[in-house]
Amino acid sequence: MATNNALVDDMDGTTGPHVATVPFGIGTDRWEIDVCPDNENLMRAALQPWIERARKPARRRGRYKTKGPKTDNPVAVREWARKNGHHVSPTGRLPSSIIDAYNAEITHKQH
Repeated sequence: MATNNALVDDMDGTTGPHVATVPFGIGTDRWEIDVCPDNENLMRAALQPWIERARKPARRRGRYKTKGPKTDNPVAVREWARKNGHHVSPTGRLPSSIIDAYNAEITHKQH
């Protein structure tokens, strides 16, 4: 048995496949309204004076992601590196070769 969930235009009560949900917002407030194309056009026309003077927001950049190997304990990696004859700085990013070697030894010791 098929189910038919037709949207109803929130402005005039019409139904049919042409009624669609239109999202909109101001500031941090967001809404959705179900409207037919004619009512969507009326809504857009009412907002047009503001849209014409507005600008689209700049895209937010995502958080910087490192591409190299990761470690949960950089202090332990630095201690291990010094004990094994590697030169590492006291702060900053650890070389991926050092992290790889540390992870390999830790994994080997666990098995």
